[in-house]
Amino acid sequence: ALYLSWPWLHARMKYYQHNNFSYGQKKSKADISVNAFVWPYSVTFFYVILISIFGGIIVALGLSIFLNNGAVADENVRTGLVGVISSVLIGLLMYSAMGPFLQSKIWNISWNHTQVAEIQFQSNLPTWAYTRLQIVNVILTICSLGLYRPFAVIRSYRFRLEHMQVIATAKAFDTSRALANNEDAAAESS
Repeated sequence: ALYLSWPWLHARMKYYQHNNFSYGQKKSKADISVNAFVWPYSVTFFYVILISIFGGIIVALGLSIFLNNGAVADENVRTGLVGVISSVLIGLLMYSAMGPFLQSKIWNISWNHTQVAEIQFQSNLPTWAYTRLQIVNVILTICSLGLYRPFAVIRSYRFRLEHMQVIATAKAFDTSRALANNEDAAAESS
């Protein structure tokens, strides 16, 4: 039940975030709909089920071949360990592939439906390139025992920002005029 309500909750959180920031005196406006979030979550759920089924079949076939090749009953512990390790690897594969897929879709939906006065944003984050980047980041983080993690975060955000465009005129960035007229100054030093 929680998974079914999560697209709605996530859309509401993104709506709140993208509807409540400002650039100078200009407030943002977001027209993010819940329906836009349902499709990426549905595709992710479908692929997770599909990978789980095929992963289970592969693990079952592997274990049956292993047991038929002379494994005795005393080796049940080793057989169980192979099953657990295979399941963990399949879970990591799903998370490594589907996590960035969902992140890129939600990122694009959120920013493509956000604007600040005359300033619009366009995000074209490529799903599979972002997935490859995240998989490399995970591998480097594991190989470095976590020391690469801050660099991985920076690489991820740099990649996201490289695939965004700000569509505006030069006049849209002029916030000094509003401050010079002392319109709703946020803070003054005393």
